[in-house]
This record gives sequence, structure tokens and C-alpha cells, in this order.
Amino acid sequence: MNFRSMSKRLVQEQVLSKRIVAFSIDMFLASFLYIGMFLLLIPLMRILSKAQMSALISKIDATWTYYSLLFLYFLLQEVFWKKTIGKRILKLEILHKDGKKLRMYQLLIRNIMRVVDLVTIVGLLITLFKSNNQRLGDIIAKTVVVKREQCCDKLKL
Repeated sequence: MNFRSMSKRLVQEQVLSKRIVAFSIDMFLASFLYIGMFLLLIPLMRILSKAQMSALISKIDATWTYYSLLFLYFLLQEVFWKKTIGKRILKLEILHKDGKKLRMYQLLIRNIMRVVDLVTIVGLLITLFKSNNQRLGDIIAKTVVVKREQCCDKLKL
């Protein structure tokens, strides 16, 4: 293995580890929002009767609500800022694989496929074995996540 390929591999491993940390930050923040959303129900407890409150809570599917919140958390940040808070902290960028401008449909695909990545181990395995650490959503949407310093480099991803 020559120096250039070793250097490229090291950069890719750094990006993967940064992606994992960024994702962990985002999951923590999304979970905090989820808990906060349920804390908003506390004032309703004073207004509604026990029967009304019980009926309201029974209609809330916690799993569906959580995945919906995650979807919106990631999608809205990527649509408006082209990155999540976790990616921003760790200086990561989402780019079109060919260097073109990101399109809304690409961000939508990335985030729809995030559910597949979270629910199955397939997403993790693909990310670990893909040479440029793309998730399944990245592959289908033709996007890559890179360190901000790489955005201007002429590295071929």
C-alpha cells in the first residue's frame, strides 16, 4: 500500500468516526426533543380529565412518533442548512457525489433511507465496507459526507 492510498484510507476512517460522533450528537438532541414533546403534555393533565388524558395517550403511537420526529429533525436541518447540528459541530459537509448542487429529492432520499439504516443492520454493514463510508441513503441519493477541508480538495471520492 503506498502513502497516497494509506493517507486516503486514514481520511476516510476519520470521516467515518466523525460521522458516528455527529450521529450520536444528533440522536441525543432528537431524543431530548422527543422527551420535551411529551413534557408538553403535563400542562394538559391539569386541563383534561383522567379519561380524556388516557384516551389521548392511547392514541399516540410512541414508536411512530419517535421515527417521525427523527425524520423531521434530520430532513429539516439538511434542507435548510445542508447539515445537522452534529455535522456542523464536527465540520462535516453533505455533497453531491459528482460535485453538483444538492437537490431536495436527494435529501429526501437520504432521510427516508435513514429509517432503513436504523432498523436494519444492512445500513451499518454497507457503511463499514463501502470504500468512502457511504450509507445506503448516500449511495441511492448519490451523496457523500466529507470533512469541510476536503470540500475544496480535488480528491476523487
